[in-house]
Amino acid sequence: PRLANLSSKVEDIVRVLAFERFLTAGDLLPPVGFATDEEYLGAVMALASDLQRYGLGRATVRDSGSVRAAARLVGEVLGFLMSMDFRNGPLRRKYDGVKYSLKALETVLYELAVTGGEVA
Repeated sequence: PRLANLSSKVEDIVRVLAFERFLTAGDLLPPVGFATDEEYLGAVMALASDLQRYGLGRATVRDSGSVRAAARLVGEVLGFLMSMDFRNGPLRRKYDGVKYSLKALETVLYELAVTGGEVA
C-alpha cells in the first residue's frame, strides 16, 4: 500500500491522463507503470463520470458526435468491468457509478435524437 493518501493522488493523475487521451485519441489510456492495478481501475471508473459531464456539456451545443464517443468509451469500460467480481468496497461503488454514467449518456443521446440533434 502507498503512504497516506498517495493512492488517491496517483488515481487523480491517471484520470487526468486518461481524459486527455480520450480528447486527443478517442480511446482509453492503457495501464501506466506508476499506478497499481487498483489505482488504474479506480481512475478509469472515475473517468466515466468525467465523460458524463463532458457529454452533457457537448450536448448543450448539440455535438452529438462527442456525446456518442463518450458513451461508446464508457460502454467499453463497463463491458470490461463486468467481467470482474467487485465485492463491497470503494471499487464496487465506483463500478456502480460507471453504470449510472452510461445510462445518463444514453439518455442524453435519446433526448438529442428526439429534439433533432442528428444522432445516428
